[in-house]
Amino acid sequence: MTEEQSHEGTGWRRARSWLGRRFAPQSRLGAWLWRLRLHGPFPLLRTRRLATRLLGPQYDRSRRRLEIDITYACNLACDNCNRSVPQAPSSARLTAEQIGERAAEWEREGVRWERIRLLGGEPTLHPEFFAILDVLRRWRDRASPDTRIEVTTNGFGPHVASALARIPGDVAVNNSAKEATGAGPEMFASFNLAPRDLPAYADADFANGCRILKDCGMGLAPSGYYPCAVAAGIDRVLGLGAGRASLPPAGDELRDQMKLFCSWCGHFKRELPAPLGGQASSPSWEAAYAAWRLRRRAPRREGAPGSFPAAPERP
Repeated sequence: MTEEQSHEGTGWRRARSWLGRRFAPQSRLGAWLWRLRLHGPFPLLRTRRLATRLLGPQYDRSRRRLEIDITYACNLACDNCNRSVPQAPSSARLTAEQIGERAAEWEREGVRWERIRLLGGEPTLHPEFFAILDVLRRWRDRASPDTRIEVTTNGFGPHVASALARIPGDVAVNNSAKEATGAGPEMFASFNLAPRDLPAYADADFANGCRILKDCGMGLAPSGYYPCAVAAGIDRVLGLGAGRASLPPAGDELRDQMKLFCSWCGHFKRELPAPLGGQASSPSWEAAYAAWRLRRRAPRREGAPGSFPAAPERP
């Protein structure tokens, strides 16, 4: 490399460093551009049916990341929980045996997840938490050694702390370190303000999805596979049983699920949410939780909690 080429390379690196500092989310200008990109007028317009017909859906389901809601039990009751844990408590959970069946499915299909994340609820409250970890670790070591296994926890209370201390070192822990019941409405923002109830989204095509599909990945729950785990939590409340019973094939983007569940999900909204002072539910969610309470009092007719649904007809 000549001295001139070296100088040009150094100049380009300095320019990139300067741009990175100016446009990083931590800088004032970067934060403004970040907010404009995610929450300015364009993102809202991008959800419109005409824009979707012209440009196609904005987000695709992930093939690399998976979030598994192994339980809906929790030791906290956070307002606006995006799994509806305090709004609609449930004993539904995935068993270690079912996780083993999913792992065998991934191995048959040659799936190698970049990341698998265990959530809930509070995942460490699951009575088979460590057995589930062992199943996933054995699958990783055998079939997908580069997969990162993570546990997302609220970190609250001695039981959870004791479980976290026993997690093997090859499993990453995301600890939100909540301090009290109800602490954290800002984390879940306005999940229960359904865009289907808002005039600004009357012309939205909900098959566009949102950044959760990209950042968090697909969801797996007691009711099956979904484009994200939040959708599984919504289906649990609505009682539609729309989850895929088996891993979706490559050509299945789960658009039918997005069209249905994203209309209920406050995360779909493109504008920055105003801070909430407590639980806030739009009319659709108030009606959904009321219907859930009625169903809960009625005798259960089919499918025990934690059982996978029959495979629905795919679009």
